[in-house]
Amino acid sequence: MPNFPCIAATALAIAFTAATTANPLREMSAGATAFTPETIEWTSGPPSLPDGASTAVLEGDPTSEGRFVFWVKLPDGYRIAPHTHPTSERVNVIAGMLHCGAGETFARQAAHALPAGSYGCWRPGAAHFSWAEGETILQFQGEGPWVINYVDPADDPRPVRARNVITFTEDPLEVVRACVAQSRALLVDVRSIEEWNQGRLEGSISLPATSLHKSSLDGDRLAEVLPAKEEERILYTFCVVGMRAKQAAKVLQEQGYRVRAVKPGYNELIEAGFKKADEPTR
Repeated sequence: MPNFPCIAATALAIAFTAATTANPLREMSAGATAFTPETIEWTSGPPSLPDGASTAVLEGDPTSEGRFVFWVKLPDGYRIAPHTHPTSERVNVIAGMLHCGAGETFARQAAHALPAGSYGCWRPGAAHFSWAEGETILQFQGEGPWVINYVDPADDPRPVRARNVITFTEDPLEVVRACVAQSRALLVDVRSIEEWNQGRLEGSISLPATSLHKSSLDGDRLAEVLPAKEEERILYTFCVVGMRAKQAAKVLQEQGYRVRAVKPGYNELIEAGFKKADEPTR
């Protein structure tokens, strides 16, 4: 067994700006849910990690106090610079291979390979780093909030991203509803297809956030389902708690659309007077 602090610990930890819970397979019983791989919904980010990582929150909210469980998917060669955490890090390697090392300098020769099936922890304040060999999936569990602090501030991607962050619209819901009614805006539901089929808002269109990832983004599909950019109609994105709405708004803005993210989720919009469609259609 390798001899390094809290053996088999991963170097990856995440500070979320928001949390989106994956869609459960079904309610097993009162207070119990289950997931299968196809029901786990991945979203890009979080902003505390370099581009390329994907996240799925399975339980709780990593940004708040209380227990959480989330998965992180890393592409081959993904690298995390030396960093620390104010709380212990507890990780299971679900798939792939994670290489971890201790210290404030990224040194591959000092790292240890953690194959699928490994479990580990890292003490609060212990500097460490990692990289992925092959596509790697990790499970994190613990008590929130989750925080990451890079040893070298230059390795932190958040300050760069903060210069171009999508914030929730300040448009009152009455204004949103009026713009939609007057065909000056369109409601864009970025929830999953499964959520959409369980209920949708009248006049909205389905554009799952997962279809907007770099690997799956289809410009022709966007042109097919969205208004022409020349029309300058506002696209109001929404989901359940807001994280996917902001991520989708960011991508659509980069594609040249006028976009505003709505914080109230599907249920809140219905409570606010938005009509629920009778039959889900796409």
